[in-house]
Amino acid sequence: MLVCDLDPGRVQLAVEQLGAHPLAPEALLSTPCDILAPCGLGGVLTSQSVSQLRCAAVAGAANNQLERPEVADELEARGILYAPDYVINSGGLIYVALKHRGADPHSITAHLARIPARLTEIYAHAQADHQSPARIADRLAERILYGPQ
Repeated sequence: MLVCDLDPGRVQLAVEQLGAHPLAPEALLSTPCDILAPCGLGGVLTSQSVSQLRCAAVAGAANNQLERPEVADELEARGILYAPDYVINSGGLIYVALKHRGADPHSITAHLARIPARLTEIYAHAQADHQSPARIADRLAERILYGPQ
């Protein structure tokens, strides 16, 4: 596992506690890896940064990873699988919303367990429709929020 952070103390903690290998911020995007996981700053995926990526997939916890929606198409064109941030990060919002409505822990866990299936569904539609997972996720989110259009 490679780790990079603007805070050297956090990097050192990951090295000591997780056995991670430190990576300089300027090398983050161009270093070969299986999965790039942006977990801090948003907007890290730009046309310029996508051209530097040497990974098979992008799946991170940062919000708003894409500088603009078209960047998802650029990832798709390069054969880089993208996990839409708001899909893989939806657990926190789901937990809070259900807890607020008084849901029991079993019900909350059942809802959270659906996230991987939703992501698989998005990937299947993306492949069938020859579109990026981000575009499919946006369309599904709009359907959930506003109904069929």
